[in-house]
This record gives sequence, structure tokens and C-alpha cells, in this order.
Amino acid sequence: MRKQPTLLTEEQALAFKQVILQNRPFEVGLEGNIWTGKIMQIYLKSTYGVDYKSGIYDLLERLNLSHQRAHFDYGNADSDKQKAFVSDLKNQLLEADEKTVVLMYDEFSISERPTSYYGWAEKNPTLW
Repeated sequence: MRKQPTLLTEEQALAFKQVILQNRPFEVGLEGNIWTGKIMQIYLKSTYGVDYKSGIYDLLERLNLSHQRAHFDYGNADSDKQKAFVSDLKNQLLEADEKTVVLMYDEFSISERPTSYYGWAEKNPTLW
């Protein structure tokens, strides 16, 4: 397969990459929550005046981006904070009367974004 030539300068391409990685379309004045090829074409046309009729995915390949399912990477938990949390919870439950409700949410239940979406990410960032 023959790759399409790039229409952006190197600086523009790197700036575009940062926008894709750090923002959602609605955060840069476009409709939508997920970067699709069509939305990227609209962004590039309005921002840089270039018209990618085709080749948008070649551009993303050159920028070392791939479409990946979102996931979270958590660091190691602080054992002192965990112990304090359990102790506080026990105390709250022991001191609660019949009118007290202790409500807890699993950390995966609360999110600013939908829990299941795909986004653009750098390919193998730990290998570079």
C-alpha cells in the first residue's frame, strides 16, 4: 500500500498529535466526544487549512498513533492509607444508628468519561 504524502509541516503534525492525545473533539470546538477520521479531517481543515480527503490514517500511522480501547494504569496503593480507610469505615459502621446509611462506590463506577470507549494513543510508548 502506498502512503499518502503529508500535507502538514512537522510542527503542525506534532501539534495535531498533542490535540488528539490530550483533548476530545468538543474541547476544541467540534461536535463529538471521540476522534473519528471525519472529525480529524474537519479539525485539520479548520485549523491548518489542509484538506485530507484521504490519507488521514496514514498520517496517524506516521505519528505513531493507534486506536486503542481505554484502560487505566494504577500505581501501587499506599498501605497506610488503605489501613486508615478500613479503620475509618469500621468506626463509621460501629457508630452508625438505624437511620444512618453508609454508601460506597466502586472506583470504576464514577468517571468523567464513558467507561467503554476507544481513543487514540501512542503505540508502545514504553519501548521508545
